[in-house]
Amino acid sequence: TLRSEDPDALARKMRELRSLDYRELVAAGARGRSYAMEHLSKQNGVRRLVSILLDAAREERGCPRHASGKGIQNRTRDCLPQPGPVACRRILILTQWYPPEPMRPFADLAKGLQKAGHDVGVLTGFPNWPTGKLYAGYRLRPWKKEMIDGIPVLRVFLYPNHSASPLGRILNLGSFVASAVLFGRLLLKKPDLIHSVQPPTSGFAAWVLSRLWGVHFTYEVQDMWPESLKASGLVRSRWALALIGKLTLW
Repeated sequence: TLRSEDPDALARKMRELRSLDYRELVAAGARGRSYAMEHLSKQNGVRRLVSILLDAAREERGCPRHASGKGIQNRTRDCLPQPGPVACRRILILTQWYPPEPMRPFADLAKGLQKAGHDVGVLTGFPNWPTGKLYAGYRLRPWKKEMIDGIPVLRVFLYPNHSASPLGRILNLGSFVASAVLFGRLLLKKPDLIHSVQPPTSGFAAWVLSRLWGVHFTYEVQDMWPESLKASGLVRSRWALALIGKLTLW
């Protein structure tokens, strides 16, 4: 919630966060993330992101940008269903977290793309963030298909965990990547574009799927890795931070 141009205030806040134990830090992070997501929606951040994705999809499929650039409807008019070949129709959002987890902007993005006339699907895991415990009404299985607000969602297996254990977090992230690649390739139709969301491991899954399908993907950065991991104290190993840094640079 701090302004980026106020480095002194940011430094003070980071010192305060470092003094918290892990449970307090997770709670503070959840409050901050909720505020940021609400602020993002109020400032039409999702609307701008939809516009960026549609531009990327048009360029990938040879669909021209709209010269005026005035609003989403004008920008996407050339890509809406027309007589003849259809372009820019199927977009896959790949994210490890999705509602009912507190990730409303991802759902807003999916609905915004759908409203613009596109065929949108979501590839995600079983809901367990931020507690690391599976949400009521869900049980672990290899995969599950459901509809959320008219958006088709494919949930794939992952190891539920959001603890301070590095091994637990690695299993959580790694299991989702493996499942997303395997079941995404087997159960989903080839998209025109894949949009992946932080963490970088999800970007790796999107890259593999993009190679298998022969399509492009975009990647949305929300947390600066490895800096945020180091600042939170979750990862202290120098070699681990260096490895994560190489992944994020890639």
